[in-house]
Parts: sequence; C-alpha cells; structure tokens
Amino acid sequence: MAVAFTGCEEFIQLVGSENDEPIEAKSFQKNLHNIQVGDLLWVKLEQRKNNNLTAKIVRKIKLSRRMVLGVYFHDKNGSFVSSTTRKDPKPYPIEPLKHSSVINGKYGYFEIRKSKKNSRKFKIFDFHLFGSITDVSSYSRIATIQWKIRDQFPKKVIEEAILITKNKNEENKEKYLRKNFITIDPHDAKDLDDAIFVEEDQDSKNKDGFIVYIAIADVSYFVNLGSEIDLEAKKRGNSTYFPDKVIPMLPEVISNEICSLKTGSFKRCIVAKITIDKNGNKLSHSFQRNFIKIANNFSYRQFNQFLEISFAENNEYAVYKRAYKILKRSMLLKNRLLLNFSEKKIEIGRKNFEVKIFEKKQLKSNELIELLMILANTSVAELLRTKSVNSISRIHPTPDDLAINELNILLQSFNWKKIRKESISSKEMNKILLVIEGSDNSYYLKQKLLGLLPKAVYSQGKANHFGLHLKSYCHFTSPIRRYADLTVHRALSFALGWEKNYYPLNETLRLICDTINLTERQSVQAERDSVDRYSALFMANQKSISYEANIIGASRFFVFVRLKLYPIEGVIPKNEFFKNKLKNLARQDTKTLNELGGQRVEVKLNSASPHNGTIYFSL
Repeated sequence: MAVAFTGCEEFIQLVGSENDEPIEAKSFQKNLHNIQVGDLLWVKLEQRKNNNLTAKIVRKIKLSRRMVLGVYFHDKNGSFVSSTTRKDPKPYPIEPLKHSSVINGKYGYFEIRKSKKNSRKFKIFDFHLFGSITDVSSYSRIATIQWKIRDQFPKKVIEEAILITKNKNEENKEKYLRKNFITIDPHDAKDLDDAIFVEEDQDSKNKDGFIVYIAIADVSYFVNLGSEIDLEAKKRGNSTYFPDKVIPMLPEVISNEICSLKTGSFKRCIVAKITIDKNGNKLSHSFQRNFIKIANNFSYRQFNQFLEISFAENNEYAVYKRAYKILKRSMLLKNRLLLNFSEKKIEIGRKNFEVKIFEKKQLKSNELIELLMILANTSVAELLRTKSVNSISRIHPTPDDLAINELNILLQSFNWKKIRKESISSKEMNKILLVIEGSDNSYYLKQKLLGLLPKAVYSQGKANHFGLHLKSYCHFTSPIRRYADLTVHRALSFALGWEKNYYPLNETLRLICDTINLTERQSVQAERDSVDRYSALFMANQKSISYEANIIGASRFFVFVRLKLYPIEGVIPKNEFFKNKLKNLARQDTKTLNELGGQRVEVKLNSASPHNGTIYFSL
C-alpha cells in the first residue's frame, strides 16, 4: 500500500486512503534514512488490538503524474480539488468522496483521473492528507512539500549532533580574544553566526584609521567533512526561512546553541582582523582561530540608535559610527549595486490567521553589517587566491547583449546615453538608479532593472562579481546557514595550516556547486511562495475591497499591480480592460503594457486564495 510521510519524532507518521476513507499509520522502524515529509512510500499494514495501524516501510516510490498537491473543497455546489500551484489554476470538479465534509479544507496529494460516469468530472483514486488549511502553519508546510525542502534530520544526524554537545572541546579558553564583541541581527534570529568589534588603530602610521574584528562561528571545527551532519547539510545546501519558522541546514542544537554567538559563554570562531585607513582603504588582513565572548546581542533597530546623527558622540560605540561613514565612501565598497528595496516583512500572530504585513526599510545598522561582511568575504577570497587554494566562489556575470538592449529601451524616456557592454558596470547602474529614484514609477523601474540582471551563482572557478564590482568574491560569513560558507571555512583552514585533513578536489567542488545552486533556487522559491500565501491570507481577511495600485508589468493574459497601502502584488485579467471600456489598453501587446509601469489604477479585490497564493483584482 502507498502512503505519504508526514512527520517523524518517536515514530514515523504515515497517511493514506482506503476505500475512499483517510487512514493513518505509524512505523517504529529504526535506522531509516533519507525520508522526508511528502515522500510517497510503499508499506505493509498491520492491525493492532487497539485498532491502531502500524506499517512496515518497504521502499520509496515516485509520485504519479496524476498526483496533484492540492486542497479538497466541498460545499452545496459539489466537490473540487484546487492545486496549490499557480501553474495549475483551474480547480478539478470531483465526484464527492464518502466523507467530504470531514475532508473539506484538507490539503495533500490526490490521484485524479477522468470520471467514467461523468465526462465533465474527475474521480479521486487515492489521496494522502497532510493537514488542514485552517492551520496557519500549513502555508509554509505546503511550500516545504512542493519544493522538496528537507525538514527531517535522520536519526544518525541527531545522534551525532548530541555527541558533539557532550564532547565539545574548550581547551585554552583562558587565552580567548579579549575584545567586547557584539552581534547585530533581526530581533527574532537564533542562528547568530557573525560578531564584530571596532576600535581605533593606535599605530601612528595609520592616523584616524581603525581596526575591525569580524568573528564568524567556527562551524567547521564541530562539523567534520564527510560526517553524517556534513552529508545532510550538503543535501540541504542552506537554511530556509519562512515567515513562521526556519528549516535549518544544521540541527538546532548546533545552529541555535553550540555555534550561535549568544552572550554568556565562550564561542569558537574564525576571526578576521582588518585594518582600514581614514579613507576606507584596506591596509591589511589576518585570520586567527580562537574563542571569543559576546558582550551584547543587539537587534538592528536597537543598535541603529548609535549610528544616528542625533546620538551622543562620546559613547562606547562612537567608533562604529565613524567606521560606518568611512566604509560607505570606501573605493572597495561604494560601487556595489544599490537597489535599496524595502524588505517585505510578515509577522504571524498567536491566534490563527492573525497576519501582519509591512515594509521594513533598511537601517544604517543593516548597511554597516552588510559592508563589514563584504569586507570579510573579500579578504578571504584574496587570501585563498594568494595561497592558490581552490574553493567555491560567488560569481555574478555581466548582463548579456539582450539584457543591455532591453535596458537601453527602458532608459529612452530618461534621455540616457546608450549603454554598451564594454562600459556597463554596477557604478554606471547606480547612476541610473539615482535618476530613477525620484520618479513616480521607481519601484517598477527598479524591478525591471533587477529582472535584467543575471542571477548570482556558486562556481568552482574564479570570476567577477558584477553587483559588487569585485574581481573575486566568496561567501564566508554564514557557515551556520550556507554550505558554501562552510566549504570556504575548510578551504581557509587548509590554506592556513589549521587543518591537515582531506580537502575536496576540484571535481568534488563542482558537484557541491551544482547541488547548492539547486537547493538555493528551491529555497528562494519556497520562501517566495510561502510569502505569497500569507499575503493572500492577509488580503482574504481585509474588510476593504477597493485599493489604489500601480501597474508593475504584464504578460499575455494578465496585468500585474502592486498596492499602495500594502506591499502586496496581484493580477488583473486583461479582459477586465475590455469590460471597463479601456479597449485601447487591452489591445496593447505585453511590451507596450510593460511601458505603462507605474501608472496608477483603482482596483477591487475579487478573490484571494491562500492555499496557492493567488490574488485577483478587477478595475
């Protein structure tokens, strides 16, 4: 019998169906590996005396093409299954199941085929229910299943993590680096992997210069190459961040406890010591492996007060404020691409369906950390290049000819001189952004610019990073949540002679890059889809139905709009323009409609479907 895996704690919870009825079973098998939520399994069922079903797992099986991840709905008008993906927007009219009222609102896999009784309907031959959409956590769980995000740690990984906590080595901690390190992170962050300390440089040759210490959690000390935790981390590639939870790359006892740079205990770190002159030029860098102690854990908002103009200059963090000003005009850092998008923030309340959505603007403290992390990453890339140690680079290609042509078309209304491939740079793009920033349709134009840029990827080879205006770059500062960074830590340890153990060969690095590029895309899409679902849930609960919006794009069948009141986007079917006597606009091709980006329109909410994140408006 085929069943789907829904979770794992003391036992493995399985769900399936038999004779149109939902069934549940438990498996108490040990040493099962690589089973994740949403996997379809072939099992043998056994009946126990207390009527509970137990299952013996035989093997994993592939999902049939007829299997739809969707939600079962039932009302007086009948039953239908609605897919959780926007690529399959039309609901399937279904012959009702025996217990339709009980299954109503449940989501899962449904095996659907054409009905032999009614050619206009479909029949469900098998189904596996994971939960109800009345549970607000279901929207991130749907994304987890849909994008195959690994959210269960195999038992061997958990056991290994527990062993690390018992055997963690703290020798020589009395020789720790005696600096008052601080962390600056989101207020709800638990996996704190970077800390900083800034001080004036006492060297008379570097008058008005400063020294910055950037301490990064030494994950590679605890997670050995080829260990069970390492193999699982490589499969995950990165942590995935949903509005209501985090699916970590590493077990939480490591990511949130041993390696997380919280106050109160000694923490193992790799520390970059970087000397900067008064003009923001980097004079030197060095690295050490040591213990540190955290003086304070700040949120971005808490620390931002120390960087504001109005704050007193004689406080202990005044040097951070001066360093921030100098780094902003540094030749190394000032030419990075400055899109300056506000972050869309979603907060989930304690009560079901209590969702808040707002824009979170970048603070000076955000920018300070961004600048320092770029500085650390660049220093590591330079050292690895000097030592001729191959590792994983973060590359961002230059826009191709097609993208540059599209950019020139976009800039015609600004009378901008024609951009050529040999002259395009992030510095040139920043000049364009400065002009765009003051226009009414700046959001639309910045989105278009972003869409023209190629995606940054991980590569075993060396190449430029267009967005940062750098010749070489790597990710080093987030080893708790990115496998690329963990690999770079190992490369650094190998280069500096801290570790004599085996280091991956070039071919292995290429395979790692292939894996983590894929998992990064999956995580980004899963995070985006969950945000869309919570946005639709938010809109479904709004009392108002009329909103002011801006056109932000178009496709063959839809015009895309963004609300002025909330950072929420939705679509208007193009036939709406016919209904509203705007036939001249409706007849325009997609390119012409895109040129109307930023135009204001009054829209009404037609529908919002949280299970697939679709929001439909009309004029």
